Amino acid sequence: MDVERLMRLKGTVQATQAESGPASGQGLIAAYPRIREEVCEAVGAELTDELARLFPAELATSGRPWKAQAEEVETLLAQIAGWLGGIIEAEAD
Repeated sequence: MDVERLMRLKGTVQATQAESGPASGQGLIAAYPRIREEVCEAVGAELTDELARLFPAELATSGRPWKAQAEEVETLLAQIAGWLGGIIEAEAD
């Protein structure tokens, strides 16, 4: 597994979270599938099922107001950052 790529992705997720705010909701929602796809490719087949269970491709709040979707994405991105951190730590051991 490419740990450096995972670290870059974790940094991307954290930067996306840091830049999020009331005016960035639609951009945040648009970024989620791209980030999720990159993470899926980076972790490979061995973790694809786990990723699919933890981080669904479709938002549970899909079709609801932007604010609800953006809040869900913020939560998912925080979880992805933590998940990637765990993988990076496991690979370092």
